[in-house]
Amino acid sequence: MTALAAWHEKPDASKRAFSFASPGNQAVTGPLSKFEGLVESEAYGPLTSNQGFVVGESVEKEGAATVLVTLIGPTGELVAYRFYLSRQESEPHRRWMTDAVYRFRPAASGDVSPTFPTI
Repeated sequence: MTALAAWHEKPDASKRAFSFASPGNQAVTGPLSKFEGLVESEAYGPLTSNQGFVVGESVEKEGAATVLVTLIGPTGELVAYRFYLSRQESEPHRRWMTDAVYRFRPAASGDVSPTFPTI
């Protein structure tokens, strides 16, 4: 989230955020210019333009994890994203990396449903 929060202030923030995407995620969302377009889309724009965020506790199981990030969007709306992570064991990665991010929006029935695309 730190790289995404710095998106508009630091010239290399998009490259840094993309470096946290897993190799499989990069294959789908890359190259960098495509990734930048996804992050700047309406669905994911609040990740880079928000009034503050809270990162929830991770839930880990067998080399995979999910993390809920809740933030206040630029116009004061509450927005939530679920990050899906996997532990990369091959060099040069050897760290937790993002496989996907889904935005949750209230559905008509009041249930919460993810919005695509995946980043």
